[in-house]
Amino acid sequence: MENYKKKLQTRLALSALYSAAILTFLVLGVFRMTSGSNSHISEFISGFNFGGCIGVQCVMLYFMGKYIGALRSEDKLKKLYIEEHDERNLFIAAKIGGAAVNLIIGGLALGTIAAGYVNDTAFFVMLAATMFAVFVKLAFKLYYRRAY
Repeated sequence: MENYKKKLQTRLALSALYSAAILTFLVLGVFRMTSGSNSHISEFISGFNFGGCIGVQCVMLYFMGKYIGALRSEDKLKKLYIEEHDERNLFIAAKIGGAAVNLIIGGLALGTIAAGYVNDTAFFVMLAATMFAVFVKLAFKLYYRRAY
């Protein structure tokens, strides 16, 4: 269980680093420097980037609270460990691509944000590819949860 505690502490440190980076980007106004063929598209892209990062930030804060609670309570730690190491969930994750698909979706999402600073057409193409990958993963996850 000590190895799992260290794993949770590493996750907390990475979440804190991400939070600091997002706050720095907000203060510097990085999300306002997007490209676009007109002001409406430019505002959409900057708003999308801002909202996406804030959404991920909220999810990170939720998990940070969950991990802090687990580190403070042995019962919560055991419950979280069992939840993360459940054989059915691990099997389903392996069937839908596991970490590889998550890495692809993350790369597409970062590419979408980066494309917003270069070209609005590239932004929308990357956004469509990201959404497609997320919907395919969700469809497979729902299918395999029902099948197994």
